[in-house]
Amino acid sequence: GMEIIIRSSSGKVLPITVSPEAIISNIKIKIRDSLGTPLNQQRLLFRGKTLDNSSTLDESSVSNMSLVYLALVIVKKTIGNIYNTCQIFVKILHGEVGTLDGAPYYTVHQIKETIQEEEGIYYWRQVLRFNGKVLGDEGGSLLSYDIYNGAILQLMVSPQQKDKPSPSERNERLARLRL
Repeated sequence: GMEIIIRSSSGKVLPITVSPEAIISNIKIKIRDSLGTPLNQQRLLFRGKTLDNSSTLDESSVSNMSLVYLALVIVKKTIGNIYNTCQIFVKILHGEVGTLDGAPYYTVHQIKETIQEEEGIYYWRQVLRFNGKVLGDEGGSLLSYDIYNGAILQLMVSPQQKDKPSPSERNERLARLRL
């Protein structure tokens, strides 16, 4: 037997004792049993390459004490009719992914308030991005930003402000973000 180290995107480290002949799909089962990550959401990377489910560790050049990265694949699920529900994913800076059920006519502000309730991050400290664009607070809806069912939003937390900013400060900050 040998030991390989699985490191998840959130920084969890999981040592697994295996044989060199172990198949990658069996490694994924061990990861699911330990971390609870569904098999279809696991992608294992070694030296920057995705490991193939049907290969053995040996064939993949994974040896004793190798570090294998576990990346999460987001499985898109379409729920309901695009006009009444949509599910979006919010990727928080430290790698966690949260799921929000919203509606296409929800405003960015409503999404931020939902994140505030669920994650405890004040809405005025949230900077949401989609496809590299910062989403402003000016009342635009998800639909107006072409945010579709299954979209992934990036959430950054702005460190400066602990208190609620005054409207002029907020506009200044939004102007800075646009530069």
